[in-house]
Amino acid sequence: MQALYGFRAPVEAWIGERPAPSAWNDWRPTAIRHLLENDLSALGLARPPALDFAGPEAGPAGEGLLGILYTLEGASLGSQLIGRRAAGLGLGVANGAAHLAGTATAVGNWKGYFALLDSAPALDMERVADAARTAFRFARAAFEGKHA
Repeated sequence: MQALYGFRAPVEAWIGERPAPSAWNDWRPTAIRHLLENDLSALGLARPPALDFAGPEAGPAGEGLLGILYTLEGASLGSQLIGRRAAGLGLGVANGAAHLAGTATAVGNWKGYFALLDSAPALDMERVADAARTAFRFARAAFEGKHA
């Protein structure tokens, strides 16, 4: 969980520093940093040192942001399974698994994310893919305890 926080906190901060494109209307990315902070506290775990995340260029149609979001929003799919397993271990919203519930209940956001991709004009999918790879590399560094 500390590694997940080490990944999500700086990436979510990076996203928060960028304005949401007007084409998003009411859609917003799923943020769980605050839930991870609560879970770490509930389990008596310290927050890891902050990693520096240098996100990609935005791109003309927001490709950089969309690529990063691919990584974060896709996590909601796995959270459903992991959340059930955590519940089997006695972990729930009040004692260490709130972040799993927060992403598992946002699975509809995944569909909304793909609607954004479908509706984006002149989207350079290679830039989106490059940005997603940037996020995956950063996640790997966080889970390996390396500063990216």
